Amino acid sequence: MLGASALVLAGCGAPPAENAPSGSAAAGASDYLGCIVSDQGGFD
Repeated sequence: MLGASALVLAGCGAPPAENAPSGSAAAGASDYLGCIVSDQGGFD
């Protein structure tokens, strides 16, 4: 119960501030690459 409530409350936290230094990439650009991983059986 304690672990589940900790996860729920952690999801309600404020996002970190985006302090981009001058000379950085354009606003909104990031190094994040989303991907999906499956096993040998696929997604079925």
